[in-house]
Amino acid sequence: MPHGRIAEFFKTEYGRLVSYTRGLLSQAADLDAEDVVQSVLVQVLDRSDPSVPLENLAAYVYAALRNRVVDHFRRRRPEESLDAERGPEGAGLTLRDLLWDQHADALTVLEDREWRLALFKAIRALSETEQDVLIATEFEGRKFRELSEEWGVPLNTLLSRKARALKKLNQALVAWRTA
Repeated sequence: MPHGRIAEFFKTEYGRLVSYTRGLLSQAADLDAEDVVQSVLVQVLDRSDPSVPLENLAAYVYAALRNRVVDHFRRRRPEESLDAERGPEGAGLTLRDLLWDQHADALTVLEDREWRLALFKAIRALSETEQDVLIATEFEGRKFRELSEEWGVPLNTLLSRKARALKKLNQALVAWRTA
């Protein structure tokens, strides 16, 4: 679809598009209707291919506007203040107070530290290939398919290595707990 037709459509329909979007956004004060219309314009221009005409440009644009607003409401999460009072009436606790572990004592801190040391010791006891796949997927957040292509190792081999690594870690940590 030629950009001229799209530009002419947006030029003549801009006011209606903004009004339509404002109606959809009546509950979203943080989102501006004109910004939404302009982002949809950019989207239409970016996807526009002169060899593939849009049959009904208006229907496409209005659907894109509606979808953009719906996406905004889906992503939007209420913000929580750390200083807002929570908990039982009159307790005066804030979210910050509730998140902070007030009961952490020296024994708990020591146990946590020993647990981490046992975990790192168990990881070091794994083979190098098991360590590599475990660290890449669990600590670095990498995907198996990406690692398979990068390392030239079949996907199922990587899955098996991680399964073995997790089994060995579990056994080592169970033994540590019962010791």
